[in-house]
This record gives sequence, C-alpha cells and structure tokens, in this order.
Amino acid sequence: MRASKEFVTAALSALEHTPNRALGQNFCIDGARLSACVDALGLRGEPIIEIGPGLGGLTELLLQKSDCVRAIEKDAAMADYLRLSLTDPKLSVEQGDALRVKYEEVPQPFSVVGNLPYYITTSLCERVLLARPRVFGCMVQREAADRFFAGPKEDNYGALSVVTQLYYDGRILGTFPEESFYPAPNVQSVFVGLAEKPNAPVEPIEKVFAFVRTCLGMRRKTLKNNVKSIPNGLDALAAIGVDPSARAETLAPQQFLSFYRAVTAPAKESAPDPDAVLERLTLDDLQPSQFYISEAKLSEVLRWFDPNDLKNFEPIPVKRIDGAVVMLDGHTRAVAAYGAGLKRVPLIWEPEEWDWEMYRRCVRECILRDVHTPADLIPRVIPEGEYWEKWDAWCDRMQAEVEAERKS
Repeated sequence: MRASKEFVTAALSALEHTPNRALGQNFCIDGARLSACVDALGLRGEPIIEIGPGLGGLTELLLQKSDCVRAIEKDAAMADYLRLSLTDPKLSVEQGDALRVKYEEVPQPFSVVGNLPYYITTSLCERVLLARPRVFGCMVQREAADRFFAGPKEDNYGALSVVTQLYYDGRILGTFPEESFYPAPNVQSVFVGLAEKPNAPVEPIEKVFAFVRTCLGMRRKTLKNNVKSIPNGLDALAAIGVDPSARAETLAPQQFLSFYRAVTAPAKESAPDPDAVLERLTLDDLQPSQFYISEAKLSEVLRWFDPNDLKNFEPIPVKRIDGAVVMLDGHTRAVAAYGAGLKRVPLIWEPEEWDWEMYRRCVRECILRDVHTPADLIPRVIPEGEYWEKWDAWCDRMQAEVEAERKS
C-alpha cells in the first residue's frame, strides 16, 4: 500500500526528494483510514479528477473506483514518478496547477478528490464546486473544513458555506492526526465528503455564489447597504420578509436562495379583469373544452402536445382578450369542475351536457384564483395519479382510432 510510512520513506529516498512544504507535501501514511474515507464517498464509477496525487497513495484507491482517473500534480518530479511507477491504463497524469484546470468544461458526471494544500484550499474549493462535480472529496486542515459547514454569524461563514449547504450534502468522513502524515504537519486534518443533493436548487450555482458574495461583501454592514448594487434588492427583501437593517451574515443559506429568487423572478403579469373578459366571450367563440390561461403559461402548455403523438391533433386555437388567453386543451373538464364547485371530475362530459353559464363562472373563477394550467388545478379536484391514468387511457383510445382509420 502506497499510503504507508514504509512506502513513502522508501520512495522519497529513491527519488532523493525532500518534501516541499510550500506545496503542502505531507504524504498520508494511514492507508486504512484513507481507504475507509474513499469507500464512504459513494463513487459510482464516473471519471475522477485527483488533485495533488503526490506518490499515489490516494490514486491507487481511486483507480479501484473508476475507469478514468486524471491526476493533476504541480511538482514535476512527483508527476514523472507517478507516470513511471503507476502504469495503469486507467490513469493519466498531468503536471500542472490545479487552480488552472477548467473544471467547468469537464463532461458531466464527474467527481473530484484530492489532498488540498492549505494555502489554496478556499479558492480551489470554490473553483471545483462551481463546476458541480457529483462528488467532491478532499483532505484539508480542520479550520478549512469549517468553511463548508459554518452557519450564520460564525466567523468562517461565507459564500462557500452557503452554496455548499444549498447544493451538497456534506460530512466529515475521517479525522487525521499529525502522525497520519509524513512529514508530520503541525495541524490536524480531516477528510470531507460532499455529495450533490438530489433536490439541489435549479438555479445556476455560479450565479447564486456571485450573488451571495455580493451580499456578504461587507459582512458587518446591513443588507440595506450591501444590496444597493442589486436591482430591486430592497423590494426583494421585503417580499421574503427580511429586515433590510439585518446584517448579511445573519441570513441562513435558504434565505439567501429565497432572496436570489425574489431578485431574479420575472415581473408578474397584470391580472386581467375577469368581467371584461367575460363580456367579450360568446358561445360562438368557444368549444366546451376551452378555458382561460395566462399568456406566460401558453408556451408551456403548448409543449404538452407532441405533434408526433396524436396525428389528429390540430394546432391549439387561442383567443386573446384583454390580457387573457382562451385556449383548447383536453384537461378542461378538471377546470370546469373546479369552477362549478364539483368535488369530483366527471370522467365523461358530453357536449350536450355543457352549461354555458357554468362555463363562464369557471373562467371567472380561474382568472380570480390565478389558475392557469391543469397542473395548478388537478391536485385540488382529483387525486393526481387517478387523473393522469384516465388521461393516458383517453390518449391510447384516440391513438387506436387513428390507427384504425389509417388501415381502413
């Protein structure tokens, strides 16, 4: 095992190499503990970028987890040694600076694992995490690890803390005392494991990070002062119920995310006057399966209909009236049932059973209650699974009819 004192001292002697403290060359010699940490990362065979492989103690463990390990080593002598001593086709060794790697250009999914020098830990972690690796495992000094997990008002709380906690599940996988390394450093180290959350925010991590960094630019000052450069910043704070006289360092990660969403949210459509819309609706304009929808939601709903699915679907007709859009859609019986106050959605709604006045009430209710699509409505009137089951059955029946017409 390369992560052992015997191997490390023998290799350094053969190389006539003195560890460079400026490069953070303290080689892990506790192979069992290191192996347990790698196992706990939950690597799934994806390509791995290793930072600072040194003599290959971590590298040989990563090669057991992936068919592609790309090792980045700044020390030219170490890089040459690793190429010659670890001749595995799954390994590529690059001599270079890990801070200059374009992690954001690496195809997803990938993971990053490494033993990070203290003097570049924060900047390197920021570069790596903004590229969204699926897993990030790193050996760092204990004080550096606190930046991942720090909370509001704590000294190490910053933009790195916020995005880590929003986008990743993290924990310390192992603690390594001074004697776990050769030569022994004067600090305690920990192995941190970060795994991307399955329900991570959809917002780009780099934009959230830049936003939080702006907010925390002068952490002891009030948000009112810090967000002057952010358009609608004060209005957004009011929208999420945060006092602008509070200090940025007091906001929790989720509050920063809510603040970002409030600042970047598109302006809401002005609600149309339902009575004005209804005055201009006539029975000749509509079919029983039409209903009101907002302009902003129209393109979204149009995407529901795959032109290659049901060939007999015509383009969806729309009628724009004073900011409202009335359109054809196969889910409208749910909207109609909601507007009529029914507790259940009729499975069959024949045209001769249609009540025009009830339909007008339905349109009015949908406008007033900001109901735009079946997705807004269905859970209120029928169990969603049951509704979509009926919808799928209807589609299957329609498809069968189309196929039957073709054959005839």
